[in-house]
Amino acid sequence: MVEPTTLALRAGKAAASTVAKPLWKRIEDRALGPAQLRRLERICAETLDAVVREGTEPEVAEHALSVLGAWFAGDTWPALAATTADEWARASVRNLDAAGVAVEAFPLNLEDLLVRVFVEVWARMRQDAADPTSPLFNAMALDALSRLASHAAEGIPLEPGLRHRLDIAVTNCWAAGTRFRTPHLLLALLDRDSVGWSSFNAARAGSGDDLVERLRAYTARQSSERYEAVDVDQLPAVRQARRIAQQEGARTVTDPHLLLALLQAEPASATVEEIKRLMKADYPTVVSRIRAAPRDRPADRTPGPILDLS
Repeated sequence: MVEPTTLALRAGKAAASTVAKPLWKRIEDRALGPAQLRRLERICAETLDAVVREGTEPEVAEHALSVLGAWFAGDTWPALAATTADEWARASVRNLDAAGVAVEAFPLNLEDLLVRVFVEVWARMRQDAADPTSPLFNAMALDALSRLASHAAEGIPLEPGLRHRLDIAVTNCWAAGTRFRTPHLLLALLDRDSVGWSSFNAARAGSGDDLVERLRAYTARQSSERYEAVDVDQLPAVRQARRIAQQEGARTVTDPHLLLALLQAEPASATVEEIKRLMKADYPTVVSRIRAAPRDRPADRTPGPILDLS
């Protein structure tokens, strides 16, 4: 881990009270000693430094850390009890705005940044709780941290394009009066030139097109199962995709996360079982291709050129 700057250390000290201590209190309700508190401050400092500097110009990062340090030291932050990362981030932005803070002038996407800070701070705390050399080591807290893991992962948003495709798939099922099933979900992930389509074709020429044709034929047949209301966020595959994204430290859930959640699920769905039989020895190659596919992690960079006078 890169040594955090002085500004990051100051911001981390303030963030420890705002973020880390309340999170830890949800895990273990007892007072923290000086060594434990210093460790939380360090975790927050390193997390803030890494999150803010990723893809950001140095001078912009320094300014952002300075502003965050002042904001975290304030009293406008919402309680962390029983809330997810995105709920807390949205509430934080609302509170700052209501307090007259010029949130719109902040050089980065504040809501996205806060989601990442929330998710990554708890991940670092879990890591430390399992490390006997850390002041935070506490085997009793590990189970609670694991429960918090799934809670935090719920706050990782779906990439907007992915969300849109899933919403369309659900709407199409509603219009047809048929139940939303795995084939509908997979079709939303197999657009031409998508990660899924390309991975199947790379494993076996033409298999992506063949799979799409088979899935479309299935969904075109009117199922005897009537439509039932669907909450995309509560689909088991989407929840697992969020956990995968959280483990990777991703800002958003993208196609590869959801594909891996579907194709690696145990036990496999009926659809995936048939795909395994169809692809035979090529199936592991499909999964490997998807696992190696790039994840979209857009950087919050100031549009440039910045100093060009022409």
